[in-house]
Amino acid sequence: RATDSPKSNKPRPSCTLTIDALNAQSPDLAGGDKRSAPILVQMALVSHFRGVAVAQSLGAKATDREVMDAAGVGNPWAAKKIVEHARAMAPGGAERAVMRLARLELDLRVSAYGELGRSRDDGGRFVLENAARDLLEITRGGRD
Repeated sequence: RATDSPKSNKPRPSCTLTIDALNAQSPDLAGGDKRSAPILVQMALVSHFRGVAVAQSLGAKATDREVMDAAGVGNPWAAKKIVEHARAMAPGGAERAVMRLARLELDLRVSAYGELGRSRDDGGRFVLENAARDLLEITRGGRD
């Protein structure tokens, strides 16, 4: 699904692709009653965006099966979503997303930002929300 960007005439992917990424990796993380630790969300997103980066490196005509083999994705539906996401993102966008997620991991594990708030969970959620904002910008073709 794409929406028109007010800054340009080129269509951009919506946040639905990132939500699909989360659903494909772990449906219990995408919603529901249980809160997941921010590091678990980060790990699920890294797994997805690494697959997207592999799909982008294979080229625009990569098939679901090729992505499954090259990225080690065991689920055909997840591979299909990865291929769709790779085609919707700007070239190199998935690599930038993986780099941003590496920074997120550092923030969650050792950064002072992780200590913000009244509890460790507050700081973790803060850095996760900032990373989510950056990932949305990357998936829309912007810079992180």
